[in-house]
Amino acid sequence: MGHPMFQNWHGFPFSQTELGSEVLASRKEAAHDTIAWLDLDGDGHLDLIAIATQQGDDDDMDHELVALHIPSGKAMWRARRGQISTKLALADGVLVATTDNSRVLRGLSPQDGSDIWSLELPDAIEGWDTCDHDDAAPTILVRGGYVAFQCEDESAHVVEAKTGRLVKSFQDARLEHAWPDIPNLVCFVVKDESERMGRDEKFVAWDAAKNQPLLESTGDVSIALGEGEFALLAEDDDNDCTNVHIYDMQTLSEKRIVQAAIKEEGGRQRELPMGDKSDDSRQGAYLLPTGMLVVGERDRVVFVELGGGQPAAQPEPEPEPEPPKKKGFFARLFGGGGGGGDDGGGKRGASGPGPVLATPIPPPAEGYEFCGMVRAGDTLAIAHRKSKGTEKLIVTGYDLGPAPAISDQRTALPQKWVAEGLGGRRVEVSILSTGSAILAPHSPKPEDHHWHEGNKQSWWHLDPATGEKVTEYPVAEIQCATVHGRYFCAFAATYGSCIPVAYDTEQRERVL
Repeated sequence: MGHPMFQNWHGFPFSQTELGSEVLASRKEAAHDTIAWLDLDGDGHLDLIAIATQQGDDDDMDHELVALHIPSGKAMWRARRGQISTKLALADGVLVATTDNSRVLRGLSPQDGSDIWSLELPDAIEGWDTCDHDDAAPTILVRGGYVAFQCEDESAHVVEAKTGRLVKSFQDARLEHAWPDIPNLVCFVVKDESERMGRDEKFVAWDAAKNQPLLESTGDVSIALGEGEFALLAEDDDNDCTNVHIYDMQTLSEKRIVQAAIKEEGGRQRELPMGDKSDDSRQGAYLLPTGMLVVGERDRVVFVELGGGQPAAQPEPEPEPEPPKKKGFFARLFGGGGGGGDDGGGKRGASGPGPVLATPIPPPAEGYEFCGMVRAGDTLAIAHRKSKGTEKLIVTGYDLGPAPAISDQRTALPQKWVAEGLGGRRVEVSILSTGSAILAPHSPKPEDHHWHEGNKQSWWHLDPATGEKVTEYPVAEIQCATVHGRYFCAFAATYGSCIPVAYDTEQRERVL
C-alpha cells in the first residue's frame, strides 16, 4: 500500500486518499448502509463507492457519492452532491440508493452515478428499526438480482435491481433478519388474520424471481447454509419438532423434507434450536455435504445426521380433518420416539425409516456460550464467548474432510484444533470467514473500544487447517468489521462519520 498516511486523535494510521471527506456512518456507527465494495475498473482489486459527508449529518445537502480507486487512492468520479440520502447497496451491477430524503429509490450506474431508474416510495425507507431491530442488518437487503426494504408506514417491498420494477409489496409487514444471501430469497414477517396457535404473525419466505411464496410458517424459522443447497428450519408447534425443508440454492426448488426434534432428559420432545440469525457473515446453522446439520444454541451445539430424507410433499388441495401424526425423523439425544406435522405452510413433513442420531457438544469451558460459526475450506469453526466478566473468546475447528464417526447413538465431527487468547471486548460479530481465512477479534483492554498504543486491538487471521495465528489486522474500532470476498474491511466512526480500512487476506496486507 503506497498511500500517504495520517493519524486520528487516538494515533491509528489511516490512508490519505482523494475521498476528500469521511463516510457517512449509519446505525451503530458502522458503514454497512453507506459503502458499496466492488472492483470498478476490472483490475482485480477492491474499490468502493461511498456516501461522503462533511458534517456527519443525515441531511441530503451534506452528502455526495464518491467512487474511490483503492490501489491509487484517487477518486474515479463524484456525483449527486446534495441529492443522495443515507442508504445504498450494490445489486446485480446496479448501485441502488435512496434520494429525496429517503422517499425515492434510484438505480444508478456504478461507472458514473447516472440514473438508470427511479421509484417513488409510499413513505421514507425505514432506517432504524429495519429487520426486526437488527442493527447488524443492511437497510437495503440484496438478494441476488433483487433488493428488499421496509418503509416507515410498515410496508415492505421487493424491487428488481436491473429495472426498478416493483415485484412484491406487503402491508403491515417487516423484513426478517439479515440471513445469508440466498439469491432471490427474501423473507418477511406479515400479519396473519387466522391467528393460528394464538399468533397474529406468520413468516413468509418469498421467491422473488418466481414471485411466489417458498414457505409460510406461524412458528419460528431459521436457515442453514450448505454447498449448492440450503435448509429452512421451521418450528412445528403441533408436534414439538422441526420441519427441515431442503432447497436447491440456484433454483429454490424444494428437494426433500426431514422432521427433527430433540429428546430432552425426562422424555420431553422439543424443536431444534433455531441458531443465530442476526448477521450475513455469521451463521448459527450449517448444512454440511455429508448430510449433517449443525445448529448452535447458547449452551451447546447440536449435530444432526439428517440422512436422505423424503421427497418434498406437494400442497394438498383441501386439508384433511385431524390427520394422524406420522412418525418422523428426530434427533435422539437421550433416546425416545419421534413426531411429525406441518409448519403452517401447506406442506407436510415426510415420514422416514427411523430416528436421526445426533450429539450435543457442550461449550469448551465452563461459563462459555455459543456465539457463532463459520466455514473455511474443510474446517467448521465454532466460537464460544465467556458469558460473564471479561469477554474472552475460544474458537474450535472441526474437520469436514473425512466422514464423521457414527456410533449407535452419537454422531460428531472430529475436532482439529482449539484457539484461545482471543476476545477481550464484547462485539456483535465474534467470528468471520473469507473462505480461506478465519477471523476473530482480539482487544487487550476490554474497557476501551478504541485503538491506541496501550490497546492495539486487531482481528487475528487464523489458519483454517491448524487454528494457528497467521497474522493480525489492526483496526481503530474492534466492533465495526465485515468481509467482502477475500477482503477484511473495518471502520472507525466518530460523530456520524467513519473512515474505512481494508486488508487483503490472501496477500495478508493492508490495501486501504
